[in-house]
Amino acid sequence: MSWDDFTRDEKRAVLKSAAYVANADGHINYSEDQYFTMLVMVMKGDASLVKDAMDMWKMNMTRTIRNMSQAKKDIVRNVWLKMMNRRGGGTMFGRTVVSSSTDEGKTIISLADSCGIDVSGEYDVDSSIF
Repeated sequence: MSWDDFTRDEKRAVLKSAAYVANADGHINYSEDQYFTMLVMVMKGDASLVKDAMDMWKMNMTRTIRNMSQAKKDIVRNVWLKMMNRRGGGTMFGRTVVSSSTDEGKTIISLADSCGIDVSGEYDVDSSIF
């Protein structure tokens, strides 16, 4: 599966949710911004996609992600985990657990609950851009 398999609305929802994770602690650091920019690029997006994503209502974002296939939801979870791993400038990949002791973890748990995505396990986040 590639980003070409996602609709524009699904890409908007993924970007909006990634921005929520990045901004969970009240600021977006350089590493998070860098990952967000790379994500837009691999989606073949542009400034208008980013603007449309940021203008998307949270309710629409949640509904869009909730209605995705399981394969797409797995990619969304991976994007969230990679964004969470970027806090403090860390690596995007490796063994990852979502912890409610961090702002990013709390945000992911909340998003996952709303969007119907399981984040209760330990995940081996690969080094691809997804």
